Amino acid sequence: PGGITVDAAGNLYFNDDLNYRTRRIATNGIITTVAGSGTPGFSGDGGVATAASLSGNFGVTLDLAGNLYIADSTNNRIREVYGAVPGFTPSIPAAGFTNGASFASGGSPGAIATLFGVHLTRNLTGILQGAGIPLPSTLAGTTVTIDGKTAPIFNVVDLNGVEQISFQVPVDAAPGQALPLVLNNGFASATAQISLTPTQPGIFTIDGTQAVALHADFSLITAAQPAAQNETIVLFCTGLGAVNPLVATGAAAAGGSTLSNTVTIYTATIAGQNAPVAFSGLAPGFVALGQVNLTVPLGAPSGDRKSIRLNSSHLGISY
Repeated sequence: PGGITVDAAGNLYFNDDLNYRTRRIATNGIITTVAGSGTPGFSGDGGVATAASLSGNFGVTLDLAGNLYIADSTNNRIREVYGAVPGFTPSIPAAGFTNGASFASGGSPGAIATLFGVHLTRNLTGILQGAGIPLPSTLAGTTVTIDGKTAPIFNVVDLNGVEQISFQVPVDAAPGQALPLVLNNGFASATAQISLTPTQPGIFTIDGTQAVALHADFSLITAAQPAAQNETIVLFCTGLGAVNPLVATGAAAAGGSTLSNTVTIYTATIAGQNAPVAFSGLAPGFVALGQVNLTVPLGAPSGDRKSIRLNSSHLGISY
């Protein structure tokens, strides 16, 4: 054997270099040829991998989409075998489409969503983040569309067998009707019917109860650094609905004099008392991230976590 590598499912790949082949040993012990005809030479690009000629094939590796790369050294080439890793058909449960902050079932146009399911990716173990803005349309060989519109991806996760994908719902996706969500893992696709609402506020949290809320200096509000009465705090969320001016799907919101404000007028309470909202819209420099600036009421009681309510979404903060 020349080079050796392994995929996320535990199948072993190696270059059987004296036989001019790349082989796979599956987890059930079965050996198959992935590439190479057994005759040395250079041929076969664009065709069936097992009909191609290799020579001096040593290094071998895989990417996250399940494509195989062979160092065909005598030919001074890197050869790619597309889709070499066996794939499985993805499956999306009925409640698998959720708000990316609250994980409540459903979503809204322009919001961050998280999809749960099985076999969502092909060869990933761990967490892969999308690099840069605008967000990528494909990550780890996986794509998501809603009603035929690309849903750009924030991250793809497979940790201990728990798989999820976070993406932005297209801003022009229509609420109030059944829409097809199609996930393709580079091998096969699955379709789920989803329905969007115009808004679905969800507050991001640290531990499921502690809201991601910041002081004016952007330090985190905690029990050790609580918010004060009459202090304006910053709350991060998603699903606030349409904004003006509109921000394109996958793009970051602008700042300065061109802040994107929500069309919906939001109100908030802390511990049941009115907390005036100074701003509700998209967080400048971020994709699909909602921001609400609100003021802690003068009469709000001190102590441990209190309930903060933004329309129908409520989670605890400390002040």
